[in-house]
Amino acid sequence: TVLPGSIGSTCNGFHSEIESENALILPISIIYDEIDAHVGGRAAVTIAKLLAGQSRKISVDTLEGAINDGVGSKMQQSIGKQIIAITHSASVAANADRHVVIERSRKRKSSSSSTFIQTRVVDGASRRKEIARMASGDLVPGEAEAFADALIRDALNQKDSFTLDPPDLRL
Repeated sequence: TVLPGSIGSTCNGFHSEIESENALILPISIIYDEIDAHVGGRAAVTIAKLLAGQSRKISVDTLEGAINDGVGSKMQQSIGKQIIAITHSASVAANADRHVVIERSRKRKSSSSSTFIQTRVVDGASRRKEIARMASGDLVPGEAEAFADALIRDALNQKDSFTLDPPDLRL
C-alpha cells in the first residue's frame, strides 16, 4: 500500500477503515527539495503561488464538495498541510509563512577542516534583507530590498485572496 502523500515509500499491510470507505486522505506534510531549480521569472512566481496554495487551510466539506461536484462531506474540519520548500528562489521564500536560513561554513584547524551547519529564522527586516540577497547577491542592495518588499507584499496579497480555484497558469 502506498501511503497518502508519500513518494516512493510503501508500507505493507497498512489499511484503515477510512480507506475502505474510499474517503479522501490528504498528506499532512510535503517536502520539496529545490522544486524551483532552473526556473525564474514568471514561472518561479507561479511555482511559489502553487506551493503557498497547497498549505492553506480549507474545510474538508469544501474540498470534498469541489471534488464531488457539490456533494459535500458531513465532516466540518479545517485541514492544512505543512509545506517545506528547500529553495534558492526569492519568489518562493517570499511566500513562506516561516523563513529558515541554512548556512554551511568550514573552519580550518591546523591540518584538518570541519564543516558546520547553522540555521536561523529570519523575519521582519532580516527577512527582507535575506530575500534581497537571494534575488541579487550583493549587487544593488537598495533596489534588491525594494524588490524583496514587492515580493513579500504580493505574497501577503495572495494569502488574503486565497480561494480554492487554481491560479492562472498561463506564462
